[in-house]
Amino acid sequence: MDEYLEKLLSQIRSKKARPFIEEEIRAHIEDQTAENLKNGMSPEEARAAAVRDMGDPVQAGISLDAVHKPQIAWGLLAFVALISGIGIFLQMEISRQLGDGTSYMDGTQYVFFVMTGIVLMSIVQYVDYTRIAGYAKWIGAALLLVGLYAVLFGSMANGSLYYITIGSYHISSPFLGFIYVPLYGAILYQYYGQGYRGLLKSLIWMLLPVWILGRANSISMTMSFTICLSVVLTLAVAKGWFKVSKWKVLTALWSVVLLLPMLGLFLLYKLQILAPYQIARVKAFATGNGEAGYVTAALRESYQSLTWIGAMDQQTGAKLPDLNADYIFTYLWSEYGILAGILLCCLLGILLVLVFGAALHQKNELGFMMGCGCGTVFLTQIGLNIMINLGLFPACATSLPFLSAGGGNILLSYTLMGIVLSIYRYKNIYPRFFGRRAVSSLLR
Repeated sequence: MDEYLEKLLSQIRSKKARPFIEEEIRAHIEDQTAENLKNGMSPEEARAAAVRDMGDPVQAGISLDAVHKPQIAWGLLAFVALISGIGIFLQMEISRQLGDGTSYMDGTQYVFFVMTGIVLMSIVQYVDYTRIAGYAKWIGAALLLVGLYAVLFGSMANGSLYYITIGSYHISSPFLGFIYVPLYGAILYQYYGQGYRGLLKSLIWMLLPVWILGRANSISMTMSFTICLSVVLTLAVAKGWFKVSKWKVLTALWSVVLLLPMLGLFLLYKLQILAPYQIARVKAFATGNGEAGYVTAALRESYQSLTWIGAMDQQTGAKLPDLNADYIFTYLWSEYGILAGILLCCLLGILLVLVFGAALHQKNELGFMMGCGCGTVFLTQIGLNIMINLGLFPACATSLPFLSAGGGNILLSYTLMGIVLSIYRYKNIYPRFFGRRAVSSLLR
């Protein structure tokens, strides 16, 4: 049997896949050997017949090599290129219309960050996602320290967002913090098979970044981030990673996630503990008065002049702040019509389908969880941004992946996509679960 396996495995180019294929083939031979023994064969005859039934080792190895090899998601890459091209076009048009004083960054700076993001995405996609997972706790801890540094020493904008300054560029630390979401899925995997003790450790890894992001005074981002982490934890509990009562844990988790923030905001508002600008935003959204209310009112008013094709009469850029970041969606359909906005929504929907599809077609549980984490970040960002642009949610810092200006947002989008591409690349390499010994050696 060892000679047979050696010939078979020599045909497989992916060294990462060989141990798992060997384990699978060896198990098949052992099962067939046991069956042959039941049929009255001697141990030697049973083993020889089992190996013979597996077929020619060279041909079997070639067939397995065709299946168990790294793959590139060309369709997803092409779609990212399309979205990136649309983003560059819109940003250059806004820079041309509003001049170099465009908020956040001008078109040239945007292109620089896109190019940097593409390089970063290319690097990450060729890094085995299991290796990223192996250092998830260390990377997660580093992100926590960066977030804490930004809160303590970073520059503040609009009373909430904290920026880390690199040369002449300012990168939003809260946006970069969303990279933590897929890492959280890898951290949960390391507690696989544990009970409430493992669940408690997982909650600690969840609450620490939520607390740090909450210190940045961005309520919307904190809530979005909390929902993303809660979705990842929900998937882990639902798939039985923890030996706990699923329904009790999930009911308690979402009761806290959904009800407690609403109660807390109500009490903070009534007791006037919120910052003055936060209270003003709540009042402005409800009444339409004040700066935040002015933005929402301008958004709602603009819809009355929209046309199906072509620009509307009003000058959107003169009414909305941060047009190339928070309100890039409104700019699009104000300049090119309702159909352009619908088309963009369809493209973003396809993007989500492709990202979640890459995760759902991943047979390895670790890849599935990290991929869903990336998809959840994209989903919450897109959903929140569109609701704000439709005037259905109070104005706050937000972004559209691959389209909005902002260094942190751009780097986040391409890094997350790099992780998704890495997961797709190795989807046929790893089995559904790593064995207990493999988990301890791989994820550390």
